[in-house]
Parts: sequence; C-alpha cells; structure tokens
Amino acid sequence: MQPKPYVLKNGQTVTLREAIPEDAEQLIKHVNTMSAESSFTTISPGEFDMTVETEASFLQDCLNAETQLYLIAVIDETVIGALHFATGKRARVKHSGEFGLSVLKAYWGLGIGSLLLDELIAWAKANPIIKKVNLRVRTDNERALTLYQKKGFLTEGNLKAEIFDADTYYDLYSMALFV
Repeated sequence: MQPKPYVLKNGQTVTLREAIPEDAEQLIKHVNTMSAESSFTTISPGEFDMTVETEASFLQDCLNAETQLYLIAVIDETVIGALHFATGKRARVKHSGEFGLSVLKAYWGLGIGSLLLDELIAWAKANPIIKKVNLRVRTDNERALTLYQKKGFLTEGNLKAEIFDADTYYDLYSMALFV
C-alpha cells in the first residue's frame, strides 16, 4: 500500500501507511500511551513488553505475510493510530481473521478509526484468501460500536465477563464482516 494522506476534520493531515520495522519504537510508544488513556483495550498500562528489536521483527513478519496487515496513522512523524489484522495460519481458518484498532485519545472523533477501517476492508476485499473480518469490542464502547455497525459489521455473539478492569467485569461483542 502506498502512503495515503487525508485531511482530518480539524484541518490536520494524517498519512495512512503500512508499518515497517523502522516504526517499532514509535509503535511501542503508541501502545503504551494508548493503554494508559483508554480502558477499552485489552492491554493494561505497563503490560506491553515488546523490545524494539522484537517489534521490528514482528512488523517485518507482517509485511511478509499474505494474510496480515499492520496499518498506522501518522501525523508529524508520530504514530497516532494503528490497526493490526491477522488470519489463522492453518488452512481451515486462514480465510478468517481478527483486527485490533487504536487511536490516541487526543485524536478521537476525527475519523481516523474510520479511515483505518476503510483501508482494512478494501485490502481484505482485494485479498483472494480473506473472506471474513472479525473483531471483539466491549459492549459499552458506543463510539466503536457505532463505527463498526456503520461499516457493515454484524454482532455474532456476546462474550460474558471477558474483560476485568478496576474491579468490574465487562462483556464483549463478537462482530464480523464478510468481504
């Protein structure tokens, strides 16, 4: 994928592109910042323990895999959003994969999640292997639910007490889009 610039609602320009090994340090910073800003993720602050070398190797593996995609949203050389998608490795599940999406809180409501998701969907539709895109989202994450429903994702199930945070259990929806 060639880098694609977009003008956001606030007038800033964001560039979407595939992550490369040289983005490892920025991505680690992004994940650590995002995990401290939002409880909607599965990563708690301090839990992401990838080294720059390990993350760089992971990013190279993503670039080399035909059914993985790691997109980043960049403003002024800072990663402010990310989306990673991967399918199963075995033949019976290689057509179906799951993604995770994150945007730094300062950039919520500007359409970055929507842009990243549009790129994933277009990529998945163009990929002859991928037939189904899955996600899991907390049932109380109304912004995310609105976005996913707008993009055509349907709820396939409700996973009870799947997340535990701050002495509270949260349910997740399992959602999917057939491409």
